Amino acid sequence: MHVLSLEVSTSSAKCILYSREEGVVLARSRQYPKEASDGLTQDPGGILVSAYEVLGQVARESSARGINPAAVGLCGTWHSMLLLDRDLLPIGRIRTWADLTGAKAAAAARAGGEAADYYSRTGCVLHGMYPCWKLAGMTAEDKGLSGASYIITQLEWLYLSLAGERAVSTCLASGSGLLNVHTLDWDEKALAAAGAGRNMLSPLRDLMYHGRLTRKASALTGLPEGLPVFIGGADGAMNQLAVGGTDPGVMSMSVGTSGAMRRITKVPKVAAKPSTWCYNVSEDAWIAGAATNNATNCVDWFIANVGMTPGDPGAYDELGKAAFGKDRSKAPVFLPFIFGERCPGWQEERAGGFFGIGPKHDRGSLYYSVLEGILFNMYQCYGILEGLTGPPSRIVVSGGITRSAEWMQLAADIFGLKLETTGSANDSTVGAALVAISGLEGESAVELPEEEPSAVYEPVAKNREALMERYGKYLGMYASTAP
Repeated sequence: MHVLSLEVSTSSAKCILYSREEGVVLARSRQYPKEASDGLTQDPGGILVSAYEVLGQVARESSARGINPAAVGLCGTWHSMLLLDRDLLPIGRIRTWADLTGAKAAAAARAGGEAADYYSRTGCVLHGMYPCWKLAGMTAEDKGLSGASYIITQLEWLYLSLAGERAVSTCLASGSGLLNVHTLDWDEKALAAAGAGRNMLSPLRDLMYHGRLTRKASALTGLPEGLPVFIGGADGAMNQLAVGGTDPGVMSMSVGTSGAMRRITKVPKVAAKPSTWCYNVSEDAWIAGAATNNATNCVDWFIANVGMTPGDPGAYDELGKAAFGKDRSKAPVFLPFIFGERCPGWQEERAGGFFGIGPKHDRGSLYYSVLEGILFNMYQCYGILEGLTGPPSRIVVSGGITRSAEWMQLAADIFGLKLETTGSANDSTVGAALVAISGLEGESAVELPEEEPSAVYEPVAKNREALMERYGKYLGMYASTAP
């Protein structure tokens, strides 16, 4: 059985043709134009154009091979938000996870002593990136909610366009800060804080739910009308399913635009103190995890600011050779909070920067510091998550980091653990495809094909000793620069 899987992210739309037996048969992507996505916000029409283009392309190429896909799986990002009017037309732009306009409202709620109770109910740390607090800020300042009839996410917008109905999976909804992670229903206290009515939110569905491709979407893509379209889940959850299914022992670690690490749990699991998060996957599976705001977005920030072009493979190769070809013990320490902080401190206003720069440091030294600082922040998160869920049996890494063997080895040395990669650049899209196949075959959980890792990185003891000394300096700088 072959299925299509379509993902809308912060920077591009991706589509694959997939089967359990063959794996990824085709993979195509469309980078959003700058006017369609600036990282913080997205144009609703613009992302649909890219999504339909890439879906139609893979549909045509599949047909040329004599393959008729049995369904379309969907994947999007957690924490996005879009307002619609009563005619289901967008009001303004989609706000992504990187939009922190809810920071003021979140800070006021924290000051009011609401953080612990909110965290225990929703599994979400009280932070301005969550739609709950974006809405609360808008309600407090009367900026737009009065004209809105519906509140949806980026992926719901895609599903609405393809299947013609408003619906959201509990998986995606649990990243809104508006869902009770225990009851899997909208949380009344959170709705009150956001100033939103239950009738403004989409009906909640299980991850295996699907609708049917509309006549209009069929005409635009060349796919048959009535084709099953699965409701879709968040990229982090789909990534976890692709690399470990529902095995609680497997930790997925993503180092892409942002960073994250995740473990499947059989019950909702939150820390004693708000730090990690817990979102739903399906009726009997949750994800406990930790995430950072700063990963390859920091890399691209640095590349742009030394006069090079983000996305140019030559820039990464040149800087990588300069970074790993010298004595790294004397490199500056880098706090990677260029885009604020999520785990461990969850301080939107925290700033980043270099410490200990001298005249002998060049851009190679600074680039190394950026790569190291990103991983030190993730290692902070790992310690908290391990304390909550126990040591993992395997760690599977995905994202832009996997394109650099040196950066992967640095990660293994810092963590002091064996790290594996799948060799796929499409783990989250594969996860959505597996959901579609499992749903069509009537399976209650995602079944994984047996696959060997494409690469394994073992820690080097002597490297780790030196890195832990530098990690101590990092922690000192982290503590001394707290807002």
